[in-house]
Amino acid sequence: MPQLTSPSKALVTLLSKGKQRNEVFDAIPGAERILEIGYGDGCLLMRLMHQKNCSE
Repeated sequence: MPQLTSPSKALVTLLSKGKQRNEVFDAIPGAERILEIGYGDGCLLMRLMHQKNCSE
């Protein structure tokens, strides 16, 4: 999966309105690969990819 270089409009909307899960985001120091399982909106995964450079 390619790295995100600049946030798209859809990503900015998701990051501003999605469920942030700050407690989980802060607990992950950074990783190359992340597996997110659940019924959420995908905001946590997008934040990890964009802000902590997770590639998958």
